[in-house]
Amino acid sequence: MQELPRDTGGDNRSNVLWEYGLDGWPWQEYQMKYSAEVTVLFCIAYSAVFLVGFVGNTSVVLVVYKNVRMQSSPTNIFIVNLAVADLLVIVVCVPFTLIGSITQDGSKTDEGVGASVIYKESKIMIKIPNSCTIFSAEAITISHSLDIIEQNKITKSIILSDSLSTLTNIQNYLQPNDISRKIQNQISSLELQSQSITMIWIPSHVGIQGNELADTYAKQAITSPDAHQINIHTLQDSKNIINKFITNQWQQIWQTMHTKLNEITPSIYPWPVTSLPRRQEVILNRLRIGHTWLTHGHLMNRTVPALCPTCEVTLTVKHVICNCLKYRDIKDSLEISDNLQQALSPDPENVYKIFKFLKLTKMYNLI
Repeated sequence: MQELPRDTGGDNRSNVLWEYGLDGWPWQEYQMKYSAEVTVLFCIAYSAVFLVGFVGNTSVVLVVYKNVRMQSSPTNIFIVNLAVADLLVIVVCVPFTLIGSITQDGSKTDEGVGASVIYKESKIMIKIPNSCTIFSAEAITISHSLDIIEQNKITKSIILSDSLSTLTNIQNYLQPNDISRKIQNQISSLELQSQSITMIWIPSHVGIQGNELADTYAKQAITSPDAHQINIHTLQDSKNIINKFITNQWQQIWQTMHTKLNEITPSIYPWPVTSLPRRQEVILNRLRIGHTWLTHGHLMNRTVPALCPTCEVTLTVKHVICNCLKYRDIKDSLEISDNLQQALSPDPENVYKIFKFLKLTKMYNLI
């Protein structure tokens, strides 16, 4: 937050406050939201939209410009106006939308979350709990800026923020989250005191001096002993903390268990979704949970559990895939691991081997 140059007429009405995002410039300190592969796909998609839109709309303008007869038609003039509007959107918005889609502010690091507010000669650095999200940090910074506006009796202020999601949620009066509701109440309270507040979105990291200064201090706030520690969590942050705690406890309990399920996977987190046909998905999942028609058909038929005719032990999925002597040669030829977890893992190569094994052993339709 930085005050713009103002007239010296004596009143407060020309005070303008700037609230910028958090740390994240230069690019070496920029954090990507997605993996490199997904980021490349985003770039390709946005580049295609930019090129097609730019070339197409430019062609429309040039064709009408070159053909004098076409300029007399109101319809053609209207189309040209639309093309120019599209060009402005493509040139001005698409690049910044791409940056916002693939990146996030870098003030949230492994060491913590930082923010900063700059007002006149004061440089306020804020350290926020590590569990806070970037959204929460941006919203808390705006809330702190409103506190400064109230304390300094500034009658007319403009807050510029590069967090579109935060500003959008603040505008949501039907279902705002808790921090946005607090900001709405702050704004209402200030307006009752005849203090005008305007919030405007700006693109992030485009060389705006105040933004870069705020980013610098936001980064320093993470480790600086002079930073103000704000121990505040939004409701969503609290939910995230609880979910993380429960998940960690669940994982610890899971690792101490000795069941056929955690023999398949040592983690409670879901495996990646595959693009297999439904029939193969069913077969694979039955193998993983250990319940198949081959091994558990006796429950439906009300008979005794089946025995392996070769090994004379109870027929189980683990025995068939890992230990059965009857299928040892086929298993070795396919290089299927003796470890059940690896044999039934979501790795595409292992999945292919398992289905090949089932078909060669004629068990595909018995699962």
